Amino acid sequence: MKIAVISGTLVGSKPAVLAIQAVERLKQKNIEVVYINFKDYEFEFCDGRSIEEYNKDTKDLICLLEDVQGFIISTSILHGLIPGILKNFFEVMPMSIFRNKIFGYIASAGNEKHYLAIEYSLKPLASYLNAISLPKYVLSLSSDFNKSGEIINEGIVTEIEELVNNIIHTASNISA
Repeated sequence: MKIAVISGTLVGSKPAVLAIQAVERLKQKNIEVVYINFKDYEFEFCDGRSIEEYNKDTKDLICLLEDVQGFIISTSILHGLIPGILKNFFEVMPMSIFRNKIFGYIASAGNEKHYLAIEYSLKPLASYLNAISLPKYVLSLSSDFNKSGEIINEGIVTEIEELVNNIIHTASNISA
């Protein structure tokens, strides 16, 4: 089984910190992981070109994700919205990459109400892409981190562990 963990923002470090927690938990369970931090890629803007016309980084991302069974999307939520780079990712990728794949979400948000970005943006998008969203997700707030950007709320770590267990369980049942 292979799970992709995506840190889907260019701003801030908390989504990557949360994503790395998921990566570590997956590796502890001997799951193959593809970790993608958008900060490490020159990801082109979706403008309707055919995939062959995009740059190497964009095409490499597609190749990396073709055979995963699930995605853990870690993102910031700003002003109640997902970052543009994450939206662009979903626009550029072929829909076939997501078909019948399991989606789990981890978000770093400014307040408790930002869970609505998951409920009203990410989950409907996953449904449109013919993916399957896990019902529970992880929502972290600034108070869950110290000034160095490390997670200080052990409840968040536990929730990430549960998310990882759920994505493994669900993906293995879908694949069977």
